[in-house]
Amino acid sequence: MRVHNVSEAEPLNSGGKKPNGRFSLLGESLFSLSFDVGGLVAGGLLGYYAGLILFRSWIITIYPIVLTARGALNGVLAGRLSTGLHVELIKPSLKGNTRYYYAIISSLLALSIFISLVMSGMTALLTGSPLGELPLIISVCISAQAITMLLTVPATSTVGFLAFKKGLDPDAMLYPISSTIADIWSTIAYIITLSATFTLPFGTQLAYLIAFTTITVAGALAFFFRKE
Repeated sequence: MRVHNVSEAEPLNSGGKKPNGRFSLLGESLFSLSFDVGGLVAGGLLGYYAGLILFRSWIITIYPIVLTARGALNGVLAGRLSTGLHVELIKPSLKGNTRYYYAIISSLLALSIFISLVMSGMTALLTGSPLGELPLIISVCISAQAITMLLTVPATSTVGFLAFKKGLDPDAMLYPISSTIADIWSTIAYIITLSATFTLPFGTQLAYLIAFTTITVAGALAFFFRKE
């Protein structure tokens, strides 16, 4: 994405009070890092639904990759949001935001698909899965990533926008809080995807449909924001 749009950005007003010393950088960091305890929730959920790993040998293999990919992409979003809010490329609002903001979301969706393709191939090789399983592995990975993005993108954006409006530092607050949300929701999305795929009568077809829809939407958004 091009950065020359900085010169075209309209002045924005955070709408909140500027930092007044009540929250030091240390205090903000400690507060945000306290949310890491929520990572135990993700582990507890996975343990409770551990029976899902019995459906296929590759199921447990994709979980760490799903978490890692989501954490990396969420980190990109958090960094872009923090910088964009400071330099006024992004408005602190989910609705009526700038093309720059929506182009970031489009890029994250495309990266999610690319990472899903790569990690699906690695999973198939590491587990010795038959070639016929590869389309299903890809569909499950893409579906899990798509479901995760439905919550993590709005949640991460909302945390950043609220911190900015309150005069807090998004750089200190955003990633620790949003990463915990991403871990929990990634696990929930992983469980939902596997449960639907292997327990519903047409679960496999549903996974294929979600994956195909996600790829189509990502392609359309990439074309629409190709100049950003």
